[in-house]
Amino acid sequence: MTVRQIATEVLKQAGIDKPDSATLQKTQNAIDSTLRHNRGRAVEASDTYPAQWRSKGKPGIAFDL
Repeated sequence: MTVRQIATEVLKQAGIDKPDSATLQKTQNAIDSTLRHNRGRAVEASDTYPAQWRSKGKPGIAFDL
């Protein structure tokens, strides 16, 4: 999933189905920072743009390349 897809899903689960652009951007920034901090430990990213992320515990989940 891309950072935008993850952010949209997180907001949806928080009850925000149609976030304004500022809320979406702040959420994306927080998630992107967390993913980059944990890259190689708990998550891994594809080498494409935009990067797709997955849990290292689920290597069977393919990136949508």
